Amino acid sequence: MSVRDGLRIAAEGLLAPRVVNSAVAAGIAWLVVQPWGGAADRYAYYAPLGAVMAVSGTLVRTVRSAVQALAAIVLGAVLGVGALHLPIPDVAGVVLLVALGSWLGGLEQFGGTGSWMAWSGIFILIVGQRDPLAYGTAYAGLTALGALIGISLNALIPPLPLGSSGAAVDRLRASLADQFDDLADGLDTDELPTPEDWERRRYDLEPLAMSMQQSLAEAGEARRINWRARRWRHRWDQQHRRGVALHEMYFLVAHLRDVLMTDENASRERLALGGELRPPTAALLRCVAVLLRTSPEDDDAVGRARADAERSLAALVEELRRQRQTSADDLFTAGAVVTVLRRAITTLTGGPEPLESAGA
Repeated sequence: MSVRDGLRIAAEGLLAPRVVNSAVAAGIAWLVVQPWGGAADRYAYYAPLGAVMAVSGTLVRTVRSAVQALAAIVLGAVLGVGALHLPIPDVAGVVLLVALGSWLGGLEQFGGTGSWMAWSGIFILIVGQRDPLAYGTAYAGLTALGALIGISLNALIPPLPLGSSGAAVDRLRASLADQFDDLADGLDTDELPTPEDWERRRYDLEPLAMSMQQSLAEAGEARRINWRARRWRHRWDQQHRRGVALHEMYFLVAHLRDVLMTDENASRERLALGGELRPPTAALLRCVAVLLRTSPEDDDAVGRARADAERSLAALVEELRRQRQTSADDLFTAGAVVTVLRRAITTLTGGPEPLESAGA
């Protein structure tokens, strides 16, 4: 990654809706409690804390996480007050509080905010020991106020993280194209790769596929209770369709890679492809890589790339038929490779399956 790309990604992250909304909500919460005086003045920092705690990537998640966190804070404060009144040493109170808070906070009802329970109780024991009721009320009340400000800001300017989901789609698309090219290079080498050579050509695509799925799920969730969603519906629909196609491509290339690693390596006597079928297969793999790199918005470019891929597929099918006529081998595995690549073309471009009447 270049320095320029790194700076661009950092700038996009800094200007992400969640980051901006968190910062603005924290500033508003701080200003709101300044004139109040009293406990609000002493513990004013809990208001921006509540705002930051509440703001999430989507409005639905913001409301859910805020309610869960506030419930954890209130219950933790109750546990803290209870621990103060127990006739046990302070250290025993801390141990009991943390144990109960961690256990209760681990319940699924609190989601990822359960750790606030133990922290809330510890704050009561340490900071609010002199007047736990007043401190607990200020802590929970100001945090709730900040959370309400965060929720309100997210409702006014709801995040719609299509930029991050689009970037996740693009990262997987680029890596899939590189994987297809690398497999083609493996078939084009003078000496057939060993299983170890194929393993070195294996791309770790699973984290990228999972990241894309998570980003698309978050973007889909962000469309709920979001007045901006209708404006960006077309863009979201495009991303969703591409994500579905790329997720299928992830499984297709994994299957193809495993076939080549197992049945087309230097340690085997009987090969899946052999010297005659490897060149047209490599050419078709590169055509699929070009399809992956072609912008889906450019219909003319997609049409040209599909036409090239279909010509390469026809050449591979024709060579496979010749090999079946002159070889005693059934070439079932080679036929499976053709089927996978035919499916890849259809997945990326839509429309009827190429050469569906030709049969491999």
